[in-house]
Amino acid sequence: MVKKISFWHDHRSGNEAFVSRFNRLFHLDVNNNDTIADKYIDGVWRWMWSRVSLGSRNDQALDDLSNAISSINVSSREDHWSCPLASDGLYTVKIVRDYVDRIILPTVTTKTGWYKFLPRKVTVFLWRFRLDSLPVRWLLSSKGIDINSIVCPVCNNGVETRDHLFFGCSLASNLWRLLRVWLNCAMPSFSSWDTFIVWIEGIQLTNVQKKKIIASVVTLLWALWRFRNGVVFNDSFCNMNSLFDFIRSLSFRWIKSMGHLVSNWNLWLATPL
Repeated sequence: MVKKISFWHDHRSGNEAFVSRFNRLFHLDVNNNDTIADKYIDGVWRWMWSRVSLGSRNDQALDDLSNAISSINVSSREDHWSCPLASDGLYTVKIVRDYVDRIILPTVTTKTGWYKFLPRKVTVFLWRFRLDSLPVRWLLSSKGIDINSIVCPVCNNGVETRDHLFFGCSLASNLWRLLRVWLNCAMPSFSSWDTFIVWIEGIQLTNVQKKKIIASVVTLLWALWRFRNGVVFNDSFCNMNSLFDFIRSLSFRWIKSMGHLVSNWNLWLATPL
C-alpha cells in the first residue's frame, strides 16, 4: 500500500492529514511529496530537513509525529482494495452488490410463480404485489411521501396496506366470497398471498383445476387494483356485480389463451373447474 500513498497528504491523524496537523514540519521537509515507501526504508523512518536545527517547538512536533506513526503497520505489498465482507479480504463488485441486495431488497418467503398464461403487465403486477411494493397509501407514507390520507380509498375504513386492500377491504371480502361460491370449492378466507399459495399447493385438485383457480384469483387481484386506481385517479366507480363479471370474463380469456383448458364461455360460467 505504501508506494502510492503520500506521507503528508494521505496519511491521517484522527480526522486531519499530517500536512495539516504538522504543517511546520511539512514545510521544513525537503521531500514533502514523498510517499510512505520513500520515508520508511529498511524499517526506519528517514527525514531530510531544510535546516540542521529544527528548534524546540519543531522538535516537540517531531516527537508528536513519531508517536503518531509508531503504531502504523507498513506493508510492502502492492496496492489493493481490502473488503471485510470477503473471507479472503479481497474487494470485488459482486461481494458488495450481494451485501447491498441482502440489506435493501425485501425477502420473499415463498417461491415466485411465473404463469405463462398471464399477460406480461399482470405478471409484473403480481411480482410487485408479492414483494409488497405496490404504491398503496401506507407504503408511500412510510417512505416519507406526503399524502393527504392513508385511509383505504375503496372502503374508507382502515389503513390502505396491501393486505387490507386485497384481502381485508369490504369490497375485496365480498369479491372473494363471490369467487368461492362460483368456483364451488372448499376455499377458505385468506389474509395474504402466502396463505393462498400454501392452500393451493396443499389442496387435492388436478393441475388443470389449480391453474384455473390461480387464474381466477390473480384476475381478482388485478381487477381490484384497476378499480382502486380508478377511484383514486379518476373518481370512477362500478358496482360489485359488474366488477365480478369483469373478473370472470377476463379470467376466461386468459385461460382460453392456453388452448386446452377451457373453450366454452357458458361452461366456464356454470362449472369453471
